[in-house]
Amino acid sequence: MEERKRRIALNEMVFREVNEQIEGLTSGVLQVGDDETMSIVCECGEITCAERLTTTVSDYESIRSDALLFFVLPGHELPDVEDVVEQTDAYLVVRKRPEAIGGKIAVEHDPRSN
Repeated sequence: MEERKRRIALNEMVFREVNEQIEGLTSGVLQVGDDETMSIVCECGEITCAERLTTTVSDYESIRSDALLFFVLPGHELPDVEDVVEQTDAYLVVRKRPEAIGGKIAVEHDPRSN
C-alpha cells in the first residue's frame, strides 16, 4: 500500500515538472499575461494519463504557491491519498495530506523550493 502511494506521488511530480516547463514558456518566453489561459497536463497519479486542462496563468501561480496542491481532471482524484479543496468546470484542485507519504514527497520534490 505504501509503495503504491509513493509511486503515485512520484508520478504526480513528473506531471508537475512538465507543467512548470509549460508555465515557464507561457509566462517567460511568450510573455502571456496573468489573466490569459494556458493548457497544462493533468497532475493525477496515473502515469499513462495524457489529458490536458486549461487554467489562467494567475490561477496556476496561486495553486503552485502551495507544494501540496495539484491540478487534476474530475474523476482523476484519489480520495485515499488526497482531498478535493476546489472545483471548477474544467478541473479540481486536490491537496496532498502533509503527514502522508504523498505530501512529504510533494514538499521534498517541489521544484519551486529547490
